[in-house]
Amino acid sequence: MNDVDTSNTVDRKPIVYLINRQNLTIEPQIYPNTGYLAVVNSTNVTIRNLTLKNNHEGILLGYTDRSLIYNLSLMSNAYGIHLTHSSNNNIMKNKVTNNTHTGIVLAYDSDANSISSNNIVGNDLGIYLDLSLNNHISLNNFIGNVKHVHMDQPVYYNIWDNGYPSGGNYWSDYADVDVKSGPYQNDIGSDGIGDSAYIIDANNTDNCPLMGMFSDFNATSEHHVQTVCNSTVSNFHLGIIVWWGGGYSPTINFNVTGEDGTSGFCRICIPTALMNETYSVFVNGTVVPYTLLACSNNTHSYLYFTYNHSTEEVVIIPEFPSLLITSLFMIATLLAVIIYKRKHQTRNKKREL
Repeated sequence: MNDVDTSNTVDRKPIVYLINRQNLTIEPQIYPNTGYLAVVNSTNVTIRNLTLKNNHEGILLGYTDRSLIYNLSLMSNAYGIHLTHSSNNNIMKNKVTNNTHTGIVLAYDSDANSISSNNIVGNDLGIYLDLSLNNHISLNNFIGNVKHVHMDQPVYYNIWDNGYPSGGNYWSDYADVDVKSGPYQNDIGSDGIGDSAYIIDANNTDNCPLMGMFSDFNATSEHHVQTVCNSTVSNFHLGIIVWWGGGYSPTINFNVTGEDGTSGFCRICIPTALMNETYSVFVNGTVVPYTLLACSNNTHSYLYFTYNHSTEEVVIIPEFPSLLITSLFMIATLLAVIIYKRKHQTRNKKREL
């Protein structure tokens, strides 16, 4: 419960130290050029779109509940995000990279927090949990940390996956294979989830580790498209395909990049309300086969397909109705005949001249 004025600075940037706040949004437009942020004894605070780097701590939540930490870049600090005595918070879609001690700390009864869709990359410790339990930690990418997770008290239980088919986390040191699918992995076929658990300690296990990096895209204001992919996914966007006769459907477009000559895979989860359950998948303009996974249901379709790496463009469209394919083929044939006749007539005229 300190009174710290913004005239104090870190790396010539103001310290923002807020106490006893409720229903507050913190973003660059309101607190520009923030050097260090602490929120203490507060509730329902939204912190978003900030970049905090080269500090001892990037952001501290102390005795603060029911708050959101969203889309922050926390890099090259000693600690990226530090929660103490703070519960029921949501930490999502942040880039927590190259912090020299720990990316995310949950300490002293920081319970029942949700940590999801974060890139936790190149830190000394990815996540450090001390006397904190029942936190839900899933769909994060743990990449190249010296140690991904440190549990100061291994008897404390936390949740590390969403079950099948949503999955757990991507762990860059996970060494098992993906040749079986299904909630009990009895069926032959890859599904983007490893065939064995990732064990942190006796009380903390990711039962559904992801075989590739997780990405979550806002396709529309209502619908999310999620991928699990061993490629770098970029340039995600929706397009439009216009059907003959005036109808139209959305298309899903993105690029996948990996080391030339290696094999790539992608598992994509598509809301059926966004696109129907019959699809065509193109990689660099060529139709590729895909597996519609058995876990697909009325609300979401899970597609799994493979390709060879370089930089590839993926386009997923609703499958053409057979009548439409016939019509398009007839139109294409007619156009080809017309073009041929015009060229033939032009050649004859030249000969006459």
